[in-house]
Amino acid sequence: MLKWFLRKGQNARVAMCTKTLLWELEAAEQVKRAKFLALAHVTVHQFLDDIDISFDVFDKPLDYKRDDLMSFFENLEDVRIFAESQRDQLSKSLGAAFPDFAREHATDMNRALEIWMVTIGVGIVPDRRDDVRKIWQILAESKPYLDDAIDEILKMEADAAVILGGSDTAIFSNLDVKDWKNKCEFMPSQLMKELYFT
Repeated sequence: MLKWFLRKGQNARVAMCTKTLLWELEAAEQVKRAKFLALAHVTVHQFLDDIDISFDVFDKPLDYKRDDLMSFFENLEDVRIFAESQRDQLSKSLGAAFPDFAREHATDMNRALEIWMVTIGVGIVPDRRDDVRKIWQILAESKPYLDDAIDEILKMEADAAVILGGSDTAIFSNLDVKDWKNKCEFMPSQLMKELYFT
């Protein structure tokens, strides 16, 4: 009985994450959607080594055991919680000086991470597979707006460097834009087979 309750709670977390992300994407403008996509490919390659997840799990989540997928999901969830905690600490230390664009960027980074969480979630809650396919379809349709999205991300990083007093923590401006955009061509092969673009 305890195992059933645990499984039900896990399913609810995955389903809520999927539902929330899909709603955010459907409500967003194309450049914002492209920003989520661009940030997703930075976050995943930044954290993979730290959280011991093979990129293959995002390509073929249905090939993995549920328990392993749930462990991966929770690892990413921990990264998101830690990032939120760091943002809150920075916000408190800067007080009124913590700019709106920084808050928005932190939220965008969370959404980017959630793209990978819900992709893993396909193997945990198969009932949400259509929603995750829709998420990837929306992201794919935003690719023509990647240049504008990347420009906004780079501007945000430059503005943040001014506030924080330096560029020692630069991430995005150190990336090769062509390589960054190439990474954004990825789509999970197990979901892509059944995607139909208009």
